[in-house]
Amino acid sequence: MERVRKLATTVWTHKKKSVVLAVAGGYGAKWYNKRLEDEAYFRELSREAMTYGAGLITRDTPLYRVTVILNPVASGGKGRKYYEKYCAPLLNLAGMKVGHV
Repeated sequence: MERVRKLATTVWTHKKKSVVLAVAGGYGAKWYNKRLEDEAYFRELSREAMTYGAGLITRDTPLYRVTVILNPVASGGKGRKYYEKYCAPLLNLAGMKVGHV
């Protein structure tokens, strides 16, 4: 009980700091939740791409070639990094031959 009283006294004494800390904590929790959702989404996309790429290839099945055009100034110059992190693995799992410009 002493700890709760001490915490309440500290929060009451440092109101502005407590508000800033609460806002920062809320933002951090929201960011972490979004990150977990993105990872789950990419995991599902990877599974789907693997099942597509694991299909039998016969002579009649066309091999897909994909050319990706990257904008060098996209996302503040991070377009290539995002492509290599997110897009390229999915395209490779799907069994597509990838070339980029």
